[in-house]
Amino acid sequence: MKQFSLAATLLFSSFFLNAQSSGSNPIPEDFSLGSLTMPDNTTLDGYLKNNLKKNGEIIFVSSDGKKTKYNASQLSALTMGNDKYMVENHGFYKLIRDGVKMRLLRKASN
Repeated sequence: MKQFSLAATLLFSSFFLNAQSSGSNPIPEDFSLGSLTMPDNTTLDGYLKNNLKKNGEIIFVSSDGKKTKYNASQLSALTMGNDKYMVENHGFYKLIRDGVKMRLLRKASN
């Protein structure tokens, strides 16, 4: 009986710890860690969802959980993971290669 009690306690505690670890994931689904650069060169760090092809916008979730949508006219640049994007002519462009004399950009929004 003592072994059954010990086994039940271990089993219950492993379920409890698993539930806690899976519930503490701070990154919302379909979002990635990134930062936004505003036109005044201030930076906002949080989580970003790429809606550039669909709506031409970025959905930003701040550390306090507040969601905000930004379009190209409201930003000057953004970074999502390892990808960097710039705003030129009211559109988002992914930075492919950054050189001394020239940058290679790919249009990322419609």
